[in-house]
Amino acid sequence: MRAANVGVLSVTVLLVCLCFVPRSPGEEPPAPFAGEPFTVTLHFKGQGLTTADPAAGNSTEEKATANGRPWGGRVYGTTLGEWAFLPKGDFRIQGAFKAELWAQSPQGAKAAGFRLNFYVGNNMWDMYTDRADISSPHKFTLSSSVTTNVRAGVQVRVGLVWLSEPNYIVGPSSGGDFLYGSKDHDSLVSMTLDGVPLTMNASGYEREGQALKINVRVNDSLGMDPNDLRYELMMTGPATVLPEHIQQLPVVAGDNGTMVSWRWHYRQSRAQSGLYTLTMGVAYCNDTKITNSTQMEISFPAPPPDEGLGKVFSGGNLYIILAVVLIGGLGGGGGAVIYLRRRRRRRARMRAEREAAVAAEAV
Repeated sequence: MRAANVGVLSVTVLLVCLCFVPRSPGEEPPAPFAGEPFTVTLHFKGQGLTTADPAAGNSTEEKATANGRPWGGRVYGTTLGEWAFLPKGDFRIQGAFKAELWAQSPQGAKAAGFRLNFYVGNNMWDMYTDRADISSPHKFTLSSSVTTNVRAGVQVRVGLVWLSEPNYIVGPSSGGDFLYGSKDHDSLVSMTLDGVPLTMNASGYEREGQALKINVRVNDSLGMDPNDLRYELMMTGPATVLPEHIQQLPVVAGDNGTMVSWRWHYRQSRAQSGLYTLTMGVAYCNDTKITNSTQMEISFPAPPPDEGLGKVFSGGNLYIILAVVLIGGLGGGGGAVIYLRRRRRRRARMRAEREAAVAAEAV
């Protein structure tokens, strides 16, 4: 009977492993409000501005040098350069405007600082940082306010002018270096917008063999490099979808926005047809993440009869399999008993024949 018990126990464990699928309802994060003030941070990079902050350990410090002036350094200063970006959508700047600018002056500049010229098209705002005597890297700050509408295709620029006092009462002023693009010297500007400048909309899904390709269109009004942003997708629904079941594909930028796609290996999730909640997220600047949730009805074709053990162990087939296992186990036990009886009879017969032979030889 032991063989029968082992067989039944094995089938039971196999059925539990196949049929039990843990489910997690998940929690849907709140979607951003369209008219809620949003602070966007722009970091200096190359000759442009980006929402992607310098990655720790993977950034390269950049430098723009301004020479001292023989006269007029405190008033006119020396132009360092301009950094710009080209918006792809309309938005409105309304409220606080701040900047953090790093600089050094090996010459030991007196009362050094910056004049920041902020341009939106032909409109310009002049702002000044605090002033300090510096030699080693020093962070300058400014705080002001800007209110203006920005149209798609109108360039937004930040111009920097180096300012310093003469080393003596009269005479030349010392030059300095503007430092940016690294974690240690992360020069940046931040401004308040009247709403979130980015939208995400799921545009549907496509079948790719044993996977589904889920497409999301992202529209960024600021026109940042799509590869500088970090995207994520979470799914909840009838099946348990783990992060390792979803693979992000390369982004595809176009005139109508950026297409971000994920490949969902739904077989690993034991997917079922039904209503799924898709939560999309974009790491926009520093720790700021913009999220949006939507629901999508996803259906899966029924697997063919020879596909998957679930079909074999479903419905009335389960009772048939259990009956066969039990009968087979019992039959196996009865066969073993008959074999042992026959073996004992054969040994007894052989022993009797040997005894008869010995007796005949003695006579």
